[in-house]
Amino acid sequence: MTVKKPDPMLSVADVAKMLGVSNMTIYRLVHTDVIPGYRVGRSIRIDGRDLTRFMRNANVSALLDDDPDDGAA
Repeated sequence: MTVKKPDPMLSVADVAKMLGVSNMTIYRLVHTDVIPGYRVGRSIRIDGRDLTRFMRNANVSALLDDDPDDGAA
């Protein structure tokens, strides 16, 4: 019998690093329901499947271009 490994629950910092944006940008995307987030204790986790779906369906660069923390001026 093969047991399927569950998809990872990622921290906000993990997702921010993967997308190359600030943690605040990820918190904003979760707060506005662009990316589903789940509260675990006092932290927020993002399901890897939800992140994959977001990246596949969204124009990520268009959503993140207005990030004030990216250093672009």
